[in-house]
Amino acid sequence: MRLSEESAPAPEQDDCKEPLLDPEDARPPSSYPGKSSWTASHRRRQWTLTGASAALLLLGIAIGGASSSYLTYPASRSLSLLLTPNETRAALRSGEALPDSLAANKRLSEAECSLGFPRLWPALTATREHFSKNGITEKDLEEVEKEDGTRVAIIDGQLFVKRFHGEWTTRSQAILASLNEAVVTAPEPIADVEFWFRGSDTVAPGPHFGLNRIDSNQGDEQMWLLVSDDLSFSSCSLRPVTDFWRLLQPDFGFWSWPEPRVLGWAEARRKARLVDAATPWASKANKLFWRGALLAPLRDELRNLASGFPWGDVGEINWSNGEGRVAIEDHCRHKYLASVEGRSYSGRLKYLALCRSVIVSHKMRYTQSFHGALDGADGSPDQNIIILKENSWSGLPETMEALLADQNRAEFIAENAVRTLRGRYLTPAATSCYWRRALAEYASVQRFAPTRGEGVDYESFMLMGEIHWDPHR
Repeated sequence: MRLSEESAPAPEQDDCKEPLLDPEDARPPSSYPGKSSWTASHRRRQWTLTGASAALLLLGIAIGGASSSYLTYPASRSLSLLLTPNETRAALRSGEALPDSLAANKRLSEAECSLGFPRLWPALTATREHFSKNGITEKDLEEVEKEDGTRVAIIDGQLFVKRFHGEWTTRSQAILASLNEAVVTAPEPIADVEFWFRGSDTVAPGPHFGLNRIDSNQGDEQMWLLVSDDLSFSSCSLRPVTDFWRLLQPDFGFWSWPEPRVLGWAEARRKARLVDAATPWASKANKLFWRGALLAPLRDELRNLASGFPWGDVGEINWSNGEGRVAIEDHCRHKYLASVEGRSYSGRLKYLALCRSVIVSHKMRYTQSFHGALDGADGSPDQNIIILKENSWSGLPETMEALLADQNRAEFIAENAVRTLRGRYLTPAATSCYWRRALAEYASVQRFAPTRGEGVDYESFMLMGEIHWDPHR
């Protein structure tokens, strides 16, 4: 049967990719991060059928004598009710776009996550190996810059907020919400952990999840990152920093980014699919499209260069009055979408990857959690993005002329973006899986016992927006 509108027959395993494992073998090795730090205090969740699910089972059995094997939970206790265990296994290992029920399933097991998203794990594994010798101590956490950080603990499968200092945006709230969802939907125990995260673009010392990563000759300043910087300058100290070992956390936009009215991630995916369904490839504008604030020289360079060619459609957004703004789903009406970094990473890239379009990017300085799924290798059967050779727009005219002259190749790359990015690595399922693996990797190098302390449970923090308050005042 056809599993979803984005599914296609599974290809043969590509030798250049990481091997896909059977569910029985997909569990990480016995030294898998976090296993050794599990304690007797962890309570294993007991999953039971809800009343609605039970009713569905009874209805299925009553109608047409349906086989009960098609109406029970998979052995992994995931919630893909529309798929049998064998179908779930085949869909995860196929490399194709996931069926809708799997793409939205945030309760995939550790083995299923390993099977479904193999390109996400190498960066996490490398960071764990780097920190495994000395680990992360409580003293390390005390030395973290606290001005705009949030300190959390996960104890017995519950998230507590110990300190909160959000930005002027909702980034930290979105990160907390995304993290909590990954915790409460986990079908297996999560190790007790305690850490800092930051939602701002700026760099800071100390081990924590954050936007930028710094590791220079100034000292042992380590971060566990939302995004890492390959080569940039801190706006505060003007000292060079280089890309080093990092653990990337999912972007806040995978929950929601309301300030520019992009809204929730599931809604962004839904709207992009609707626009693509209504706009066949031949009907899309044959232009390289970009709209945004001119925050950095790379953006000025793109505008100045593209304006000299008929294929260029690059313009500025004035956020003070909204002039020039184009809804993110309407980007999907164009065949070619430019991705350009600003003051730091491009927050727009993941949204562009929701479109059945060809993303054209300069060589990126910044890495995010999903970048392992990007394939910019010319000639690759899975190429889903065009990445120029330099951290500039050198070579863009030649690249665009080649794409315009070979529409079959361009459409092939756009189809791959739908298959591998929108349909797999940029799904809610992938985000929850990534969070849980990142927490396990962190737990394996944690050298202290996390505590709740005076932390507030996430549920109360979500309502009050603060950690300390007077009752009924």
